[in-house]
Amino acid sequence: MVSLGRMAIATINMPQMVNFYRKVLNANLSPMSVGDFTFYQGRMGNVSVTLAPNEMLGIQSENSRHQLSFLVPNLETALSVAIRAGATQMEEISEEADERYCGILDPDGNSIELVERVYEAAY
Repeated sequence: MVSLGRMAIATINMPQMVNFYRKVLNANLSPMSVGDFTFYQGRMGNVSVTLAPNEMLGIQSENSRHQLSFLVPNLETALSVAIRAGATQMEEISEEADERYCGILDPDGNSIELVERVYEAAY
């Protein structure tokens, strides 16, 4: 079985990103200093998460090449919290056989998919 174990995100606006990941995805993040830089490290469920300043990593987070998908218990609630925390909704909510989903951009413009699993009640 393959599962996501660690995730690092280069950030442009650290305060907004920390707020977003804490409020929307319940990330437990603590500040850490390395030289002149402050980054945030912690956990989001079973995944180790690091938010690092773009300048520290020497990469361009404006050119994000990843798509993160997060399972949420209630899509409308998660979407509402995300928008209040600085996200932008990219599309309307879509539905397939066993899931509902919607694409958003986090405060730095990284694309994220919020997914709610939908199960038919067995009678």
